[in-house]
Amino acid sequence: MIFGLPTDGLPVTGMTLNSFEALEAECLHQFGVAPLKSQCRGSSIKLTWLRDLKERLQLTDENSIQVYVKCHIMLLIGTILFGDKTGAFVHWKFLPLLNDFVSIGQYSWGSACLAHLYRSLCRASRFDCKEIDGPLTLLLDIFLDISESIFSQITPLSSSNKIVNGITTSNGSSQTNFTPSDVCNKI
Repeated sequence: MIFGLPTDGLPVTGMTLNSFEALEAECLHQFGVAPLKSQCRGSSIKLTWLRDLKERLQLTDENSIQVYVKCHIMLLIGTILFGDKTGAFVHWKFLPLLNDFVSIGQYSWGSACLAHLYRSLCRASRFDCKEIDGPLTLLLDIFLDISESIFSQITPLSSSNKIVNGITTSNGSSQTNFTPSDVCNKI
């Protein structure tokens, strides 16, 4: 719901080839031009290459508009939906899904995005992990709901509409007043 992506439809799946030649052939097929080997890393394309291609396009016919939209979708995939830790590359495995321009919206992009987030969270929970990737924007709504419910129980102490250095928590019938020094003394 946050991204407005469909969760029903065709699965976002396909074969992943780790070949620059396959990457090059797919880019030629989709965009009419291929990146240099220096504009790739393994099976990923630099986002700057896609941005430059998108900016250079002359939107004169249906084909150039489709290439523009495909570049834009790949940029969204590489930055928001399925980004890597570097934030600079997108895996080319998504390109074949953009082959049939009409069917792009028939895929379950929302389900794939959630699966990617869960996998990223699983990897991030390892003791040796130092970074996290994935569509972390999806966690923002959950965090806001949690923080809203936590902080809704905390109200500032006030005296004639003047905030005092402390907080009041209420749990139904009783209220407890805390000041920063009370909290620090218990630590």
